[in-house]
Order: sequence, then C-alpha cells, then structure tokens
Amino acid sequence: MTALSPLDGAASPSDRARALAAAEALVERAPDALALVEALLTDLRARATRPADTAPGVFDLATIGAEGVTLLDQILGAGEVSGQVREPDGNVVAVQESVLTGVWRLHRRGPDGASRARWIEAGPVPGVVSTTRPGRPAGDLRPGDAAAGTMAARPILTEIMDRAAAHEPGRPNHVVTLSLLPVNAADLSWLRRTLGDGPVALRVQGYGACDIDATGVDGVWSVRFLNASGTVILDTLEVGGVPAAATAAPEDFEDAADRLAEIRDAYL
Repeated sequence: MTALSPLDGAASPSDRARALAAAEALVERAPDALALVEALLTDLRARATRPADTAPGVFDLATIGAEGVTLLDQILGAGEVSGQVREPDGNVVAVQESVLTGVWRLHRRGPDGASRARWIEAGPVPGVVSTTRPGRPAGDLRPGDAAAGTMAARPILTEIMDRAAAHEPGRPNHVVTLSLLPVNAADLSWLRRTLGDGPVALRVQGYGACDIDATGVDGVWSVRFLNASGTVILDTLEVGGVPAAATAAPEDFEDAADRLAEIRDAYL
C-alpha cells in the first residue's frame, strides 16, 4: 500500500494528521535525504538563471538509506513524464518526472532485473535520455524500394535523412507533420519499419497523452499526440534533440524551487 502523503488534499483531516506525524518521524530518521533536498533546492534556484544547455545536476542515492529513499519518493512524487531508456550494455533506466517540472527520478536495472543505481537529476531532460542513441547516423541508412501502395513515403524519408545529416546541436528541431501530408497507412508503416525502433520511449500524460519514441536513426524521433480516448490526433517526426514536449523550460526551474521549498516546509 502506498504511504499517505501529508500533502494529499483528498485525505481526511485525521488521515492527514497521521500522515504528517509519520512524515515528521521519517524526517528525523533520514537526515541524509533532507540534506539532499537542500542541495537540490540550491541547484534549482541557480539553474533558473543558467543557460538552457547547462549540464543536469545529478544527485546519487547510493548513500541514502531506505527510509531516506522513501522520504524522497514521498516528497518528489510522480509527474506527467515517464518512460525508459535501453542502454547498449543491456541495462534499462526507468525515467519518472517528479511533481516538480525539471526534476527527475531515475532507476537503472541490469539485464537480470537487479537494481544497479538510483539517482535524481535536475535539468530540462535526464542526461541518459539525451545521450543514449541508436548509433546509426542518417548517412548509414540504406532503405530499399518503397513498399507497394505507398504514395509519399520515399520523399518524406529523403527529407528526414537530409535534415538529420545537416542538424547541428542547439538548433531548433525540424518537424514533419505526417497528419497534414497526403500519406496512407502503407506510407506510415514503411516509414516506421525503415526508421526502426530506438532506445528511448517516453510518455507525457495529461489530458490525452503524447508518445515520444526515438527511432533507430540518430536524432530522429516519432512524436504522436493522442486524445483522451487514446486515438492519435497528431502524428509527427522530429529531427534534432529530445522533443520539447518532454523537456522542462528554463522558467520551470524557478517554479520548481518555490514548490520544493513549500513541500520541504510542510515536512518540517
């Protein structure tokens, strides 16, 4: 059963009082977690004024005890973005944004499922998401003939490959909105088979959802927006860095710092 948070507005007053007492006791037993929260708060306040390409702040949980990890899980909670990254060595990293935009919880497991590492990051997107690539540059793609029944798949692929080969880090992503082009099911199927699957899969959950998947070509992403019924309403391919739908904006860090301070104070 998930521990009740003292910040749960849906709980009854008596339940919240019990949760607050339990949280206060947990804080006393986990000073290492509280110290990490203070370090995270300092990072967020500084990050609000730094360039967007500043490296993420990384906070290793290796020295945090089990009760400290429990406390951090309660404080940070779960936000809208989640997913996983499959690393070349077979490890899988679970990615979960916290309730604070731009603060991420990460958990690496080995091929056998055993826990390898847990850590927290502050940044637009976790480093493992932006740096793990398929290892197949656009220039290495050798597509065969387009399948029977396709109409526009080949010119779309040519545009994607040209843009991917020419893209420079830091430049805006190039977006191809498939939903607005004269494509059919055969086009979409051939494009996805040709591009292949990549190592990163993210979902942004809100009213509806957005699925963001790396393809098997470096710097090429599939971004699909779904309505509340799960139907795709906008289907795109993006060339460049991690799509903006999954990233925190610079102004988010100041808001995250303010909210983290409020949450910390509620636990003290």
